[in-house]
Amino acid sequence: MENVPAINKEPAPAAATGEKADNPDGPPVSELAAREVKCWLHNTLNVALYRDGETIAHGKWTTDMYPPEIVEAGEWAKWQTQSDGMMTGTEGTTNYKIFISDDANEVVSNAEEDTVVQMWWANPFSGGNQYNAGIVGPRRNDYKIKVDGGGGNHSTVTYTLSKK
Repeated sequence: MENVPAINKEPAPAAATGEKADNPDGPPVSELAAREVKCWLHNTLNVALYRDGETIAHGKWTTDMYPPEIVEAGEWAKWQTQSDGMMTGTEGTTNYKIFISDDANEVVSNAEEDTVVQMWWANPFSGGNQYNAGIVGPRRNDYKIKVDGGGGNHSTVTYTLSKK
């Protein structure tokens, strides 16, 4: 089976293929932005994820690289932010709800039962890159999220969501 993300059918990130994170054969990055972060999310669960908010504290979304509304079970998603101005970096968050199916395969979700994956990244103009992720909600202990992030001005971070 080919390791291809569902979104835009681009090659999977380096972390998934074992290639070096700064893959020169990968998609081009913007030459205008001083800082960029390309985020990959691998949903290894057997349920879909639904976007539940996103923020940009610094910078802006890269054109046509906004977080997708839905990340299907087993699929890859990507989004990207970049600096927007002189001597600035980029920082943002994206959250996804984990929707659980009941025995009849009906989606079960309400405010009391929502479990949310929260991802954060920062590529400042000065200082090192930082990445983090967490899971909140009543079923947070059922899941884990791994974060693999790289350095540099044009960086890539991979978030891998799985069952414990």
